[in-house]
Amino acid sequence: MSTTYVEGAEVELYYKTADDTDFMPLEFTEVEDMFHINYGKYFNVKFSQLEGVNEKWVSMKLVVTDAAGNSQEQILENLFYVDIAWSIVENEGLTHTVYPNPFTNEVRINAAETVNGNASISVFNVLGEQVISKAMNCNNTTEFVIDGSSFNAGIYFYSIATENGTLQGRIVKE
Repeated sequence: MSTTYVEGAEVELYYKTADDTDFMPLEFTEVEDMFHINYGKYFNVKFSQLEGVNEKWVSMKLVVTDAAGNSQEQILENLFYVDIAWSIVENEGLTHTVYPNPFTNEVRINAAETVNGNASISVFNVLGEQVISKAMNCNNTTEFVIDGSSFNAGIYFYSIATENGTLQGRIVKE
């Protein structure tokens, strides 16, 4: 059985630490260019909203309500740990385009400006497991190609750290 995204669904996102009794709301924005018919909407959450949370596990709650008012909630207990040395830096990153997305074998990430020097390319699955880690020496590079032919179908997160800045986002393997 496959699930498909239903238009009109509302999403709410909350967090709490082990010290909290109630979940607190998190603000987020929809990433419209990342919509996928099988996986639905994508959202950006600025974790700077968690400022002041130190040395604690953070749990998240996701509530989805369809147009008919039916709700489903999922709680992810102890999803991540905020260390004492954690500092939150919100960086919009370098302007870039990604195609095709969703992809079947490889995905191309094109930077809006040329990149020189060293680049570090990382790709993680939704469980936070690193599936690609490689270094690259760039000489007027504008395009990065990620071979995802061995990936299972699903959602992945990429980060390309360069001397000019970072290109980061989500990709979907069909």
